[in-house]
Amino acid sequence: MDVKFILVGIANNKISYKIRDGGAVFSDNVDSILHKNLVDFFSEEDKSKILASYGISDAPVFLTKGESIFTILLTLFITCLFVAIPLSQTKVAILSYIQPGGIIIFPITFVFLDSINEIFGRKKGKLAIITASVSLAIASIFIFFSLKLKGVETASHANFIAVYTNLPRLLLINSICVLLADNFNNIIYNNLKAHLRGSYLLFRCFISTIIGQLVYSIVWILAFYYDRLEWNEKITYILNNYEFKVVFSLLICAPLTLFTVWLAKTYIYGVKRKLVVH
Repeated sequence: MDVKFILVGIANNKISYKIRDGGAVFSDNVDSILHKNLVDFFSEEDKSKILASYGISDAPVFLTKGESIFTILLTLFITCLFVAIPLSQTKVAILSYIQPGGIIIFPITFVFLDSINEIFGRKKGKLAIITASVSLAIASIFIFFSLKLKGVETASHANFIAVYTNLPRLLLINSICVLLADNFNNIIYNNLKAHLRGSYLLFRCFISTIIGQLVYSIVWILAFYYDRLEWNEKITYILNNYEFKVVFSLLICAPLTLFTVWLAKTYIYGVKRKLVVH
């Protein structure tokens, strides 16, 4: 459920607002509201008033340079999906874990998705999810029909088909997983962002990611291996996959999200602006 802030008043470069009806009144300066993109939680009418008080008539400051950053983050998000998903057909050993082949790459998708949510807000986050899901579904259809074409070199073509035969199904399953798990991630992330008023980025991205990762692990493993593994093997694989991703997210993805947001905001706002990413 989307959170909507209620504007109470604007005075002396300060925005007073409530997170919900009957709730406490909070106050932040206009620059902080825009920089954390908390303006995204206000109604369009209130948003216009806030932007007008900052001398902006149509859009937040970050949108001018932000389009290029959004394009880069979206490209990286989808690229990581398209690299990690085909690799997940095989299993690899990492320390004591048996993991899908793309395990080092896949969790990073949440870094770019959380960065999009943090900098550009909920609508752009939803757009990223829909774009990625549709891209995976289209790729699944294209590859499915391409694999039906008759090969010229019989032996090598047979080996090629053996490698790629399950890829259309895998891409389609992951298309559904992106819609489910990444939407869970977005909802949790943006609700935490609203109630924590844009603070504690590291905490927000970690909590939302570990929940989104759990949904993803359950859905794709149960769907892809439904006729290949026994139930106890599926559960073990899910738990191992999820445990590794939680550790990886805590040690790598959460700090990387913090750095990505800092780097993007430094470019968008310039080094002279105060960067609030705690």
